[in-house]
Amino acid sequence: MSNELSRRQIILMSALAAAAFIPIGKALGAVGTESSVVDAGPLADYAKDGVFDQSASHGFFVIRKDGKIFAQSSVCTHRRGRLTPTPDGFFCKAHNSTFAADGKVTRPPAKADLVRYAVRKDDKNHLIVDTSKRIEHAQFDAPDAHVEAPSA
Repeated sequence: MSNELSRRQIILMSALAAAAFIPIGKALGAVGTESSVVDAGPLADYAKDGVFDQSASHGFFVIRKDGKIFAQSSVCTHRRGRLTPTPDGFFCKAHNSTFAADGKVTRPPAKADLVRYAVRKDDKNHLIVDTSKRIEHAQFDAPDAHVEAPSA
């Protein structure tokens, strides 16, 4: 019997070895792994009231309003189009749905309001957003629905 491996055996062993390292890479936060927790940067970056869209690629806008900072979905509830901030709220150019600044649908075809995501301040004074924890409109006053904005 030969001690040499066939091409098929080498490919199979390589695939198994690679698959074994995927969970390890995710546990270590390797680049390219999906995470539901996003560091949205220093709270000082949100010094004035407004909509900040630098985290839209992560699925949310950071909004500062009335002394609170929160994360609201940047994805249309109709067909998952990317929303654009407007002076009155948000617009989806895919099918012309609109949402008020608080995320309520103002023009169909979207039927569901936008959600917010749980937020917290970390020890570096950064805004941490957890997109796995959805906050529906009725819970917008919950403790994890916003953080207090720093004084301007």
